[in-house]
Amino acid sequence: MISIVIPTLNEEVELPKTIKSIARLAQDPESLEIIIADGGSVDDTVDIAKSMNLKTIACGRAQRAFQLNCGAEEAINPILYFLHADSLPPAGFDRKIAQMVQKGAFSGCFTMKFNRNHPFLRFYGWFTRFSPNIFRGGDQSLFVKRSVFLQLGGFKEGMDLMEDYEMISRLRKKGNFKIVKGPVITSSRRYDINGELRLQWIYFCLQMMYRTGYSQLKMRAYYQKNIRT
Repeated sequence: MISIVIPTLNEEVELPKTIKSIARLAQDPESLEIIIADGGSVDDTVDIAKSMNLKTIACGRAQRAFQLNCGAEEAINPILYFLHADSLPPAGFDRKIAQMVQKGAFSGCFTMKFNRNHPFLRFYGWFTRFSPNIFRGGDQSLFVKRSVFLQLGGFKEGMDLMEDYEMISRLRKKGNFKIVKGPVITSSRRYDINGELRLQWIYFCLQMMYRTGYSQLKMRAYYQKNIRT
């Protein structure tokens, strides 16, 4: 039994595709709980979610770590699965997650590839099969036993950036973190807007800023200055 938590902010275009894909790709879609944790959308995201009979939570502010925790608080199933609104899970993802947990995994993620066939994007996705944390990110989705998530205190809500990376680092210290062959198919929209090489360089700089102790304020300023959305 899996609760899928999807944080949203103005995702009226991508959300319906993702929800329909979840129903199509799941081994047992009837056993899934889907929770939309909305950060204050001003488009039709919330109306669309409600029209699809999804549990929809108005989280009050647009901060992904806060939204993910907000959704997790409402979850009723023993396994949490955090998925971006513009990402599609692999076929049979629920069965694969359940099997990993049954084999003793506390948490894990899938490999990832982009929805556009570009050599640089294929190259970036190829690296997600490897273990080092530098290759991890929220686009790969994340599953975790609810009991472990609660024990660790959830995502750090003071983080505007790198919250997925920080959570995965703590989960790996807990042990039994598994990288599952997927892949998750994620949108290339930010690369389309910012350029394949340019955006990857910005992400690398943010990774280095985080690892060398830059404040969230400085990282957010760098992000807002350099990334077009």
